[in-house]
Parts: sequence; structure tokens; C-alpha cells
Amino acid sequence: MKFHLLKRKNAVSLALLFILIFTSLLFVGCGKKPEDKPQPTPSEEKRFCSFSISNINSSSSFSLDDVFITVRYGINSANLEDYKAGFIISKNDGSRAVLQSIENLENDNYSFTVSDGNYSYKKETVLSLENSFFDRTDGAFSLSLCLFDKTDNTMENPITGYQYALKYVVTNEEISFEIKGESVVRNH
Repeated sequence: MKFHLLKRKNAVSLALLFILIFTSLLFVGCGKKPEDKPQPTPSEEKRFCSFSISNINSSSSFSLDDVFITVRYGINSANLEDYKAGFIISKNDGSRAVLQSIENLENDNYSFTVSDGNYSYKKETVLSLENSFFDRTDGAFSLSLCLFDKTDNTMENPITGYQYALKYVVTNEEISFEIKGESVVRNH
């Protein structure tokens, strides 16, 4: 009789052990925080305006008398007839200047393509910068290509765009630039 009772206790213990293991495995994922989906970085967001700076790298410097930035650029949109674009330079103090305006967007192909994170542009231009803009020995500014409503004569309210944050250092009548970041511009 003792043997039969002992056998029954072992069977119940074994059944409880299996139930415990099963429930542990079943609920092992419960309570875990689901992994957040990675958010796109600003450079991965959908761009309507995009550009790349061709002549700035870690070893480039310019004479203060002849400061220029070469950019390859593009604008993708289904309908551009009601818009114009412009390259805007802005200081941290809020001062800004339109370096170049691009009008009649519907009459030319300004599109760009993206393949595996590499951008291919059809247009290129040179942006000349006044040396008076760089009034200190070092500082920061942003360079943007933005899309504006055609009626925005002062180009104050961008609809969308793309911008680079740049740092500059002036030494011995030469200026050098460093790209600090880039982002998509959205009208909020």
C-alpha cells in the first residue's frame, strides 16, 4: 500500500513539474517589453529636396576672398509648377540670406534618385558666400535647399527641404568647414 501511495505522489509531482515547465516556457515572453522598431534617422526620411556638398572634406580650406560651396542637388515632387526652391544660409542668431533661387521648376528635370542609400543628382551649382558672413574666428551655420510656395517672395516659410549644419574656423585668412549633421526640413 505504501508503495502504491508513493508511486501516486511521484506521478502527481511529475505532472506538476511538467505543468510548471510548460507554463514557464509559455509565459517566458510575457512581460517583456517588445522591441521598439528603429525610427528612421533624419537622413533616411523621405526627402523632396536633397543635396550633397561636393567640395567640403576634412582637408579642404578656402581663401576668405573666395568662399564657395559646390553642391549637387535635386527636387522630387509630382507637381512643381506652384513652387520655387532656394538655397538658404542661416546663422544661429537668426540672420539668413538666399544664396540662390530656383524658379520655373516645371520646365526642367530636377529629380534625384536613391539606391541603397546613395543619392544621384542631375543638377550641380556653385554657391558663393560673402566673407562678411563669417565675422568671427569660428562659428556655425546651416545650409538648406528648401521648397517654397511660388508666392513667398521673401522665401521665409519653407514647405519642405534638406539642410546641413556646418561649423567653420577662420585661421590666417583661410576658412575651413566641417559638416556637423544633416536633417530633413518640415514646415510645422
